[in-house]
Amino acid sequence: MKNTAYDLMDLGSLQRWQKTLGGDNRERLDRLARYLPVAIAEELTPRQQQLLHMFYYDGKSVSAIARELSVNKSTVTRTLQRAQDRLRKSLRYAM
Repeated sequence: MKNTAYDLMDLGSLQRWQKTLGGDNRERLDRLARYLPVAIAEELTPRQQQLLHMFYYDGKSVSAIARELSVNKSTVTRTLQRAQDRLRKSLRYAM
C-alpha cells in the first residue's frame, strides 16, 4: 500500500482514504440480504424465529415480548442471543 498523507479535515481526502482501505461494501451487503432469510429459515428453531421477528421486525422490547409470551426477560434475551450466534456462524462463510 502506498504511503500517502491525507488531510482528515478535507472530505475529498477522507473519501480517497476510504477507497484506499477497501471502498464500499455494497457487494457484501447484497450477499447478506440474499442469505439472511435462508439462514433464518434453515438454522433457527421456530421459537428463535418468532422472537427474532418480534424483536427486529415488530420492534418490540424484550420486556414486551416476555410479557406477551409469559416468559422471563432472561429467557427472551438468551433466546435472541443464541439465534444471533447461530446466524453469525452460518453467515460467516457467506460473507
